[in-house]
Amino acid sequence: MNPKDRAARITALDTIADEAENLVKTGADPISVQRFTIGARKELAKQKPDKESHVEAAIKAKKAKDLYS
Repeated sequence: MNPKDRAARITALDTIADEAENLVKTGADPISVQRFTIGARKELAKQKPDKESHVEAAIKAKKAKDLYS
């Protein structure tokens, strides 16, 4: 992921965290905050995917699976 996209992704994650904090301050229940956070992060992953991290995670998962198989 190029530095410009990574910076945009970090900014978006910070915005999601700020909005989650605002929901908590306004009295939203924890499940609603969790649903918002998960949904927002999924949408971010669709809009700005981090392919390098995905490949790295897939390799680690395969190694773990091979280790325990």
